[in-house]
Amino acid sequence: MAGFNTVDVGVESKAPGLIGLARKSRSSPSEQDTAWRGALAAARGCDQWPLPVYLDGRRIGWVISDPWWAPARGVWWRPEFPGERRKPTMDLAGFPTFDKIVEANTTGKKFNFGPWSKTQTTASLAGNFYDLWASGQNPGVFGGTAHTAKPIDDTTAGTIWHGGNKSTATKHLTMVWGMCSAQNPTIVLYDRVLTYEASTISNVNVVLTNTLPATRYLGTEGTATGGGMKPMCCVETNLGATGSNLTQFQYTDQSGNTLQSMPTTPTVSHITAATAATATIGARVVCPATSGATLPWGAFIPLAVGDGGVFLIDNRTWSANNTGTITWILARPLAVIPCPTAGDSTVINSVHGVTSLERIIDGAALALYAFVPTTTAFTANGGGSVAWS
Repeated sequence: MAGFNTVDVGVESKAPGLIGLARKSRSSPSEQDTAWRGALAAARGCDQWPLPVYLDGRRIGWVISDPWWAPARGVWWRPEFPGERRKPTMDLAGFPTFDKIVEANTTGKKFNFGPWSKTQTTASLAGNFYDLWASGQNPGVFGGTAHTAKPIDDTTAGTIWHGGNKSTATKHLTMVWGMCSAQNPTIVLYDRVLTYEASTISNVNVVLTNTLPATRYLGTEGTATGGGMKPMCCVETNLGATGSNLTQFQYTDQSGNTLQSMPTTPTVSHITAATAATATIGARVVCPATSGATLPWGAFIPLAVGDGGVFLIDNRTWSANNTGTITWILARPLAVIPCPTAGDSTVINSVHGVTSLERIIDGAALALYAFVPTTTAFTANGGGSVAWS
């Protein structure tokens, strides 16, 4: 390597051909480009927690959205985690060295989770997000009390079991893999922390019941167990054709400030006439969207300037009544699984980049949502492993 500066020329930042090395990845440049495009789309709204993106068993970079209020409202990425923004979920206390990971894997401190399977035999609509909770193998169910907080944990039917609580040890994601029968859907692994099911769309202010609040991610922002969650709005039962704007949405933010208000400029609307989630299609994300549109802005409701997460939803008001119901989900995104090639699995080997070992906290309710770029039916399969120390 004489003549090369190893700081300037890194395996993550320079193509192998530029430094005379053979390729060590099965994926082609076009597959990597497809993976990035899917990850960029799927991460819209993830402006607080940079998510690792993987292909062929290695981390190819991080993805994070600009805040909704930023002028570009885009999504950017880079191969290495940006030093100017600390990763809140970075917590490697359990694995300070590779030797500790090897020790955990050889002394029974490892659990292989899954496999999971989500069959979407009904074609998903292009450019939309779908929560896969109620579909496929081991489906979750809706039906909670209207407008009432319903905590979800790893014992709830529909979650991906990851081995149970390991306190006082810390558990981390060491590997996860996923594949789709169709090209280009991008899967996001997330923690389903809290839901408000059977919620109506009505023009009166409704104060949500929070007798049973969230119990995860309530700590200080900037740690693996703090920073709150992202609010997602999905169809539950068939929505009618009447359009409505979300004129008030108040919540407690990641710092514990109560009655924070969602911005209403630009106007936040919902997608009309969305069909209910079933065993063959996920729950479509219907808000936030532009009035009359059939595509959402992203997976999550925009928050006030400076807010990155929420602890609970306090109240909401719509501008008009509509039939059908929605589910509010408080979600914590954990990792992006691109599926650039039909039938070809993406293996996330977190150990290839120790700082990408996502913390899986006790009680985490692992679930999935998908961004679908084309109108297609697909089956998504996957699994993974965790280790603790």
